[in-house]
Amino acid sequence: MTTTAAPSTVKKSIKKRRKKEIPYHRRPEGMAMEKWQIALRKQFVHDNY
Repeated sequence: MTTTAAPSTVKKSIKKRRKKEIPYHRRPEGMAMEKWQIALRKQFVHDNY
């Protein structure tokens, strides 16, 4: 008997992998300055550690 992941589980994992990178030099339209800085810090930690 084989088991496979539910289609919804697979879709969720794909969405997590496709997370858009935050640009360092220009704040995205519609993003608050504070949220941009927080996102940059989280991205830096994820990329470097």
